[in-house]
Amino acid sequence: PSNGKRLFRTMTICGDDLYVFPFSAENAYKINLHTKKVECIKIDTPPKNSYDHYSSQAKFLSSFRYGQKIFAVGVTYPAILEYDVETGIIQYYSEWLPEIRACFKNKEKVLFRRAEMVMNKLYIPSGRGDILLIFDMFTKEYEIRRIGIGEDGFSAVCYDGNDFWLAPLSMGAVIRWNEKTGKYTVYDNFPDDFVKADHGINDIVFWHDTVILFPG
Repeated sequence: PSNGKRLFRTMTICGDDLYVFPFSAENAYKINLHTKKVECIKIDTPPKNSYDHYSSQAKFLSSFRYGQKIFAVGVTYPAILEYDVETGIIQYYSEWLPEIRACFKNKEKVLFRRAEMVMNKLYIPSGRGDILLIFDMFTKEYEIRRIGIGEDGFSAVCYDGNDFWLAPLSMGAVIRWNEKTGKYTVYDNFPDDFVKADHGINDIVFWHDTVILFPG
Protein backbone atom coordinates (compact mmCIF):
# COMPACT_ATOMS: atom_id res chain seq x y z
CA PRO A 1 0.00 0.00 0.00
CA SER A 2 1.14 3.55 -0.70
CA ASN A 3 1.73 6.09 2.04
CA GLY A 4 -1.09 8.38 3.06
CA LYS A 5 -3.48 9.40 5.80
CA ARG A 6 -6.18 7.11 7.21
CA LEU A 7 -5.52 4.45 4.58
CA PHE A 8 -7.34 1.73 6.51
CA ARG A 9 -9.80 1.77 9.41
CA THR A 10 -11.04 -1.81 9.61
CA MET A 11 -9.45 -5.26 9.56
CA THR A 12 -10.57 -8.87 10.03
CA ILE A 13 -8.63 -12.10 10.61
CA CYS A 14 -9.54 -15.34 8.87
CA GLY A 15 -7.22 -18.27 9.50
CA ASP A 16 -3.62 -17.19 9.04
CA ASP A 17 -4.53 -14.10 7.07
CA LEU A 18 -5.37 -10.53 7.98
CA TYR A 19 -7.69 -8.64 5.64
CA VAL A 20 -7.63 -4.85 5.68
CA PHE A 21 -10.22 -2.77 3.86
CA PRO A 22 -9.61 0.71 2.47
CA PHE A 23 -10.70 3.97 3.98
CA SER A 24 -8.66 6.32 1.79
CA ALA A 25 -6.51 3.60 0.21
CA GLU A 26 -7.49 2.38 -3.26
CA ASN A 27 -7.80 -1.35 -2.58
CA ALA A 28 -8.03 -4.00 0.14
CA TYR A 29 -5.12 -6.24 1.11
CA LYS A 30 -4.57 -9.78 2.35
CA ILE A 31 -1.58 -10.15 4.68
CA ASN A 32 -0.33 -13.55 5.80
CA LEU A 33 0.49 -13.30 9.50
CA HIS A 34 3.32 -15.86 9.26
CA THR A 35 5.04 -15.20 5.96
CA LYS A 36 4.13 -11.44 5.86
CA LYS A 37 3.21 -11.88 2.19
CA VAL A 38 0.91 -9.10 0.97
CA GLU A 39 -1.68 -9.56 -1.79
CA CYS A 40 -3.81 -6.81 -3.29
CA ILE A 41 -7.58 -7.26 -3.51
CA LYS A 42 -8.97 -4.90 -6.11
CA ILE A 43 -12.06 -2.93 -5.08
CA ASP A 44 -14.38 -1.65 -7.82
CA THR A 45 -15.20 2.03 -8.04
CA PRO A 46 -18.95 2.48 -7.42
CA PRO A 47 -21.10 3.26 -10.47
CA LYS A 48 -21.30 6.97 -11.17
CA ASN A 49 -24.18 8.70 -9.35
CA SER A 50 -24.96 5.63 -7.23
CA TYR A 51 -24.45 7.83 -4.17
CA ASP A 52 -23.98 11.57 -4.56
CA HIS A 53 -21.67 11.87 -1.57
CA TYR A 54 -19.39 8.92 -2.31
CA SER A 55 -15.81 9.83 -1.39
CA SER A 56 -12.73 7.82 -2.33
CA GLN A 57 -11.26 9.13 0.95
CA ALA A 58 -13.94 7.44 3.10
CA LYS A 59 -14.74 3.98 1.77
CA PHE A 60 -15.09 1.33 4.53
CA LEU A 61 -15.31 1.50 8.33
CA SER A 62 -16.49 -1.97 9.47
CA SER A 63 -15.71 -5.55 8.45
CA PHE A 64 -16.85 -8.92 9.79
CA ARG A 65 -16.08 -12.59 9.21
CA TYR A 66 -18.99 -14.94 8.55
CA GLY A 67 -17.77 -18.47 7.83
CA GLN A 68 -15.30 -18.28 4.96
CA LYS A 69 -16.56 -14.91 3.83
CA ILE A 70 -15.78 -11.39 4.95
CA PHE A 71 -18.29 -8.56 4.72
CA ALA A 72 -17.19 -4.92 4.62
CA VAL A 73 -19.59 -2.03 5.26
CA GLY A 74 -18.99 1.36 3.73
CA VAL A 75 -18.92 4.86 5.13
CA THR A 76 -19.73 6.47 1.80
CA TYR A 77 -19.19 3.35 -0.34
CA PRO A 78 -22.76 2.57 -1.50
CA ALA A 79 -22.68 -1.22 -1.19
CA ILE A 80 -22.00 -4.05 1.23
CA LEU A 81 -18.95 -5.97 0.01
CA GLU A 82 -18.70 -9.75 0.34
CA TYR A 83 -15.26 -11.36 -0.14
CA ASP A 84 -14.96 -15.15 -0.39
CA VAL A 85 -11.58 -16.06 1.13
CA GLU A 86 -11.54 -19.46 -0.63
CA THR A 87 -12.32 -18.32 -4.17
CA GLY A 88 -11.31 -14.67 -4.05
CA ILE A 89 -14.67 -13.70 -5.58
CA ILE A 90 -16.17 -10.35 -4.57
CA GLN A 91 -19.89 -9.62 -4.57
CA TYR A 92 -21.49 -6.22 -4.01
CA TYR A 93 -24.97 -5.80 -2.51
CA SER A 94 -26.82 -2.53 -2.94
CA GLU A 95 -30.43 -3.53 -3.61
CA TRP A 96 -31.42 -1.60 -0.50
CA LEU A 97 -30.00 1.71 -1.75
CA PRO A 98 -33.09 3.23 -3.43
CA GLU A 99 -35.27 2.39 -0.44
CA ILE A 100 -32.84 3.72 2.13
CA ARG A 101 -32.24 6.88 0.08
CA ALA A 102 -35.94 7.65 0.42
CA CYS A 103 -35.52 7.62 4.21
CA PHE A 104 -32.83 10.31 4.38
CA LYS A 105 -33.67 13.07 6.85
CA ASN A 106 -30.56 15.26 6.88
CA LYS A 107 -27.78 16.54 4.65
CA GLU A 108 -25.01 14.53 6.33
CA LYS A 109 -22.64 12.92 3.80
CA VAL A 110 -21.99 9.77 5.81
CA LEU A 111 -24.10 6.89 4.49
CA PHE A 112 -23.22 4.36 7.21
CA ARG A 113 -21.19 4.24 10.40
CA ARG A 114 -19.88 1.51 12.74
CA ALA A 115 -21.94 -1.66 12.37
CA GLU A 116 -22.53 -4.62 14.68
CA MET A 117 -22.69 -8.34 13.83
CA VAL A 118 -25.17 -10.55 15.71
CA MET A 119 -25.34 -14.18 14.57
CA ASN A 120 -25.84 -14.08 10.79
CA LYS A 121 -26.97 -10.47 10.59
CA LEU A 122 -25.32 -7.09 10.26
CA TYR A 123 -26.92 -4.12 12.00
CA ILE A 124 -25.79 -1.01 10.15
CA PRO A 125 -26.63 2.49 11.44
CA SER A 126 -26.95 5.37 9.01
CA GLY A 127 -25.70 8.90 9.45
CA ARG A 128 -28.56 10.17 7.30
CA GLY A 129 -31.36 9.90 9.89
CA ASP A 130 -33.06 7.48 12.27
CA ILE A 131 -32.24 4.54 9.98
CA LEU A 132 -30.92 1.05 10.75
CA LEU A 133 -30.20 -1.36 7.88
CA ILE A 134 -30.38 -5.04 8.87
CA PHE A 135 -28.58 -7.31 6.38
CA ASP A 136 -28.67 -11.12 6.52
CA MET A 137 -25.26 -12.44 5.44
CA PHE A 138 -26.70 -15.90 4.68
CA THR A 139 -29.83 -15.08 2.67
CA LYS A 140 -28.69 -11.60 1.52
CA GLU A 141 -32.13 -10.29 2.45
CA TYR A 142 -32.42 -6.91 4.15
CA GLU A 143 -34.76 -4.86 6.29
CA ILE A 144 -34.82 -1.14 6.99
CA ARG A 145 -35.99 0.01 10.41
CA ARG A 146 -36.75 3.55 11.53
CA ILE A 147 -35.79 4.10 15.16
CA GLY A 148 -36.44 7.19 17.25
CA ILE A 149 -37.75 10.53 16.14
CA GLY A 150 -34.56 12.46 15.47
CA GLU A 151 -32.94 13.57 12.25
CA ASP A 152 -29.32 13.59 13.43
CA GLY A 153 -28.37 10.06 12.38
CA PHE A 154 -26.33 7.44 14.22
CA SER A 155 -22.59 6.98 14.61
CA ALA A 156 -22.42 3.41 15.97
CA VAL A 157 -24.44 0.53 17.40
CA CYS A 158 -23.78 -2.19 19.96
CA TYR A 159 -25.80 -5.13 21.32
CA ASP A 160 -26.10 -6.12 24.99
CA GLY A 161 -27.71 -9.52 24.39
CA ASN A 162 -31.22 -8.14 24.57
CA ASP A 163 -31.31 -4.56 23.28
CA PHE A 164 -29.41 -2.52 20.72
CA TRP A 165 -27.82 0.80 21.71
CA LEU A 166 -27.40 3.47 19.03
CA ALA A 167 -25.08 6.42 19.53
CA PRO A 168 -25.82 9.85 17.98
CA LEU A 169 -23.71 11.11 15.11
CA SER A 170 -23.96 14.73 16.19
CA MET A 171 -26.11 16.34 18.87
CA GLY A 172 -28.82 13.72 19.33
CA ALA A 173 -29.60 11.25 22.10
CA VAL A 174 -28.53 7.68 22.74
CA ILE A 175 -31.29 5.25 21.75
CA ARG A 176 -31.93 1.86 23.38
CA TRP A 177 -33.99 -0.30 21.02
CA ASN A 178 -35.54 -3.75 21.27
CA GLU A 179 -35.78 -5.46 17.89
CA LYS A 180 -38.57 -7.87 18.89
CA THR A 181 -40.95 -5.30 20.36
CA GLY A 182 -39.86 -2.27 18.36
CA LYS A 183 -39.91 -0.19 21.54
CA TYR A 184 -37.13 2.28 22.25
CA THR A 185 -35.92 4.50 25.07
CA VAL A 186 -34.24 7.87 24.62
CA TYR A 187 -31.28 8.82 26.83
CA ASP A 188 -30.33 12.47 26.55
CA ASN A 189 -29.36 13.33 30.14
CA PHE A 190 -25.63 13.76 29.53
CA PRO A 191 -23.48 15.14 32.37
CA ASP A 192 -23.59 18.93 32.71
CA ASP A 193 -19.90 19.28 31.87
CA PHE A 194 -20.08 17.02 28.81
CA VAL A 195 -19.43 19.01 25.64
CA LYS A 196 -20.32 17.29 22.39
CA ALA A 197 -18.10 17.72 19.37
CA ASP A 198 -19.46 17.99 15.83
CA HIS A 199 -19.53 14.21 15.79
CA GLY A 200 -20.86 13.77 19.31
CA ILE A 201 -20.18 10.07 19.95
CA ASN A 202 -17.54 8.29 17.89
CA ASP A 203 -18.26 4.74 19.08
CA ILE A 204 -20.36 2.71 21.50
CA VAL A 205 -19.48 -0.73 22.92
CA PHE A 206 -20.97 -3.21 25.38
CA TRP A 207 -18.41 -4.55 27.87
CA HIS A 208 -18.97 -6.42 31.15
CA ASP A 209 -22.64 -5.42 31.53
CA THR A 210 -21.79 -1.79 30.75
CA VAL A 211 -22.46 0.36 27.68
CA ILE A 212 -19.49 2.64 27.07
CA LEU A 213 -19.56 5.77 24.90
CA PHE A 214 -16.50 7.20 23.20
CA PRO A 215 -16.88 10.94 22.42
CA GLY A 216 -15.80 12.18 19.01
